[in-house]
Amino acid sequence: MKAKRPQSDNIETVDICTVSDDQQCLDYAMVVADQATFIEPATVIKTYWLALGESLAEPTYCTE
Repeated sequence: MKAKRPQSDNIETVDICTVSDDQQCLDYAMVVADQATFIEPATVIKTYWLALGESLAEPTYCTE
């Protein structure tokens, strides 16, 4: 069972991806703003990926 998260119809999300200067790390953050729920925007995810050598990225496709 998924937990319900309170939110209004005016919720806004912004995904921010930043590559490091040496292009070895990717920083990811999601900022959620909803004046009806939060008193200020909340950063809900911040993760770092590290590139450990060359690899080929395979395309992915979402299916329903």
